[in-house]
Amino acid sequence: MLKKLTARIHPLDYKIDFNTKTLKIAVLQDRWVELRLKWYGYLDKHLGDSWRLGEVLVSYKSGGILVNLTFNKKVLLKEPRAVMGVDINFNNVTYTVIDLDGNLVSMGVIPFRGLRRALHLKKLSEGLQRRCPKS
Repeated sequence: MLKKLTARIHPLDYKIDFNTKTLKIAVLQDRWVELRLKWYGYLDKHLGDSWRLGEVLVSYKSGGILVNLTFNKKVLLKEPRAVMGVDINFNNVTYTVIDLDGNLVSMGVIPFRGLRRALHLKKLSEGLQRRCPKS
């Protein structure tokens, strides 16, 4: 019985069989719950040597059980070629890219209205709260 709507299952607490497409989850007193998985072909590419199965998320939603598999892959880190600075303002994002020698590569402004609108709505709601205090 799921007590929460979503449970994160550690790799030591489940067993998965890719041939039969079943997931066994450890529960109390050495018991296991077995789930048959609906398998999608695109998942097969993650079963190679470079991918490793991580946590499993099991959720109860709309009368059904949803299983999310997480895969991990080791990646090789590359040496950085540049450094980027980002400034997030209410009406734009300003960025600057500099190479490792200190030369300017790129600089620009990306306008948007998201935070300005959020600030406007916040001011409106605070004004309404001041005019209509709780009794």
